[in-house]
Amino acid sequence: MKNSFARTAELLRQNLHKYLRSLNNWFFDTPERALLEAQQAAQRIKNIEIEHFEGKKISSKSVKYTENAMSYWQIYLDKNLTIIKFRLAEFQLSRGIINISNSVLLEKLKVIDEVVEKYAIKDELISNSELLSNYE
Repeated sequence: MKNSFARTAELLRQNLHKYLRSLNNWFFDTPERALLEAQQAAQRIKNIEIEHFEGKKISSKSVKYTENAMSYWQIYLDKNLTIIKFRLAEFQLSRGIINISNSVLLEKLKVIDEVVEKYAIKDELISNSELLSNYE
């Protein structure tokens, strides 16, 4: 019985150690992971622009699609822009805690910025329309 208790305690200690190590790895990998996910979302947007919008911005002004098709692309765009925003926020927050410096990260940020800048006007329009509706 004493031997069984010691074995159980040792297994518990080993499992706890593995869990804490994986939690530690997850935490310290957060900046790179968040940036990679943001870059992947930006790349998905760029791929759709190239494949379905002649390399132009995802917009009904770029290519003629039906209303339903444009609704589909708009949802796809919004979903990926949201992923980018959240992952960049996660990257910035974790980067403030964990000191990292890497030229690969700068390349990923460049790709992300190219996409985000293209759609920044959309966010300004949403903000302005919300302000106007508050005054009416």
